Amino acid sequence: MPRPRSRKTAKAAGTKWESDQVTYLRDEGFPHARRKAKTGGKDEGDLTLGDGWPVVIESKDDRSRDLTGWVREAVTEADNAGVPVGVVWSKVTCKSSPAEGLVILSGAHFVRLLRLIEHGNR
Repeated sequence: MPRPRSRKTAKAAGTKWESDQVTYLRDEGFPHARRKAKTGGKDEGDLTLGDGWPVVIESKDDRSRDLTGWVREAVTEADNAGVPVGVVWSKVTCKSSPAEGLVILSGAHFVRLLRLIEHGNR
């Protein structure tokens, strides 16, 4: 069983994971990807692809694997940001690349995403 992290090391790991995700997104052709500033009670996610993108990304490097709670958080943050889709991008244990991470979303947000793709919207 992995050793528990202190709050300080967990925060550092989360910051590194977010930064790695931004680098990966930029390398994959999303030049405006960036970490979002924390906004307190009306959090709008951890990452954005830039203005005009209808998605917020909640980044997780967390061993708890609270998928239901994470997805609920992403849905709330999408609502706070006024966008139709919120996703969770989770780090996989023993994998360092965001390309190997998992993206999780609610069924309703998945259908919204499919509709956006179908209609060619961004």
